[in-house]
Amino acid sequence: MKKIFIYFIIVLATTISFLFAPKPTSNKGPDSLCPVNYIKLNKYMGFSMNCDAIEYMGGSVAPGYLFNDKYSRQSRPLYLLSGSLIGYTIYFISSPFHSSINKWAGSWFGNQIPQDKVSLYLSHYAGLIFLNLLILVFSLLFFEKIIDRFTGSWKNGNWFKYSLMLLLISNHITKTFFWTPHQQMFNTLLPLLCIWFFSKYIIKQASLQKQLTLSFLLGLMLLFYGSFLLILPILIFTIFYKTKFIEKKNLSESLKPALFNSIVFILPLLSWILILKISGIDFYSHETAYFREFLWIADAINDPKRNFFNEDLVNFSIYIKTIGIVIFPIIFLMLSYFISQNKNANAQLPYLKTFVFSLILLFVFFFFLGYYTDRLTYSLCPLFITYSAILLNRHKLRKLKRISIIIIILSWHIFILLNEMPHFSDRFYY
Repeated sequence: MKKIFIYFIIVLATTISFLFAPKPTSNKGPDSLCPVNYIKLNKYMGFSMNCDAIEYMGGSVAPGYLFNDKYSRQSRPLYLLSGSLIGYTIYFISSPFHSSINKWAGSWFGNQIPQDKVSLYLSHYAGLIFLNLLILVFSLLFFEKIIDRFTGSWKNGNWFKYSLMLLLISNHITKTFFWTPHQQMFNTLLPLLCIWFFSKYIIKQASLQKQLTLSFLLGLMLLFYGSFLLILPILIFTIFYKTKFIEKKNLSESLKPALFNSIVFILPLLSWILILKISGIDFYSHETAYFREFLWIADAINDPKRNFFNEDLVNFSIYIKTIGIVIFPIIFLMLSYFISQNKNANAQLPYLKTFVFSLILLFVFFFFLGYYTDRLTYSLCPLFITYSAILLNRHKLRKLKRISIIIIILSWHIFILLNEMPHFSDRFYY
């Protein structure tokens, strides 16, 4: 419990500091119909409110929207239901103060929310922000588990560990999206889950029953955020690789557990589709229907007016423009490699194949997605930061090296606080 409390403090201290960031110079959202509003708390503090926030709060207030035909958040039911559970709990606890809250915060939402409903929506706003907090705390827990499993206990003191955790969660995505109801905190958790999944199956022995249980739990994550689909190919590869090349089983024996786990993984999604079907509703994914995520490939191939290879190159060039957000984590990884060099340390890079495979899979997954923004490409960053931590934790560093790393991380946090990240994409973070 003490560890979790510390991680809550780290996340809160980091994100509260972002409230003191200067007001953004632009309110540009993903398109002209979706601007980003700046909520000014006082003379010194404020935060950006994404245009999707009201819709997320509305879905949390009235989760019955999930059964509306072509509801845009229908593919993410557990996210809205979790927000609804926490939101109504907060609303019940805060009931004596509803009238005061309605008057105090009534102007925040303009004419989008009736004044007598402000306390209700603010309670669900708080619930969804609490979800953001939980996601980042879980990210820190998985970050620590990965380091412990790959390199053993922390060798350079708690403050050095906490500084690396600060680096993991202090970024422009957290700065932009933590204080607005949205799902972008999952882009920190997702790559960490991928690495942890590798270590769970490749490094540590797990019975078939434990594998199936874990696969089902990870499949539930798909009902929180669509990008957790990425875990499915990792699931298939890791189980097949272990049974075929480590346990030396034949092909059919290797394919069976991979197939069973894959079926269990998609079972929660199939169950949700079935529930909707029984209710007379066809499952709707706004991401594929509106943005044509992944489906753009079939569209480009089947449409004689479109050239798939040209479209592929155009999309790749757009995708590459979002890589600016990865620059500092790559620089920090190279710096960590040189700092961690020690004549007594093993020169071989530990578990490099695991991280390279995850990096390639993430890169390819988000390329074929067909929708490119800095906030999605950011998913590569936790891999670089985690591997940096593994390099730095291989042996005890000299005090000067530890202090230097901490100063660099704190300086980077201040830079993020006061500035925007160098970027080349038209859509920027949104």
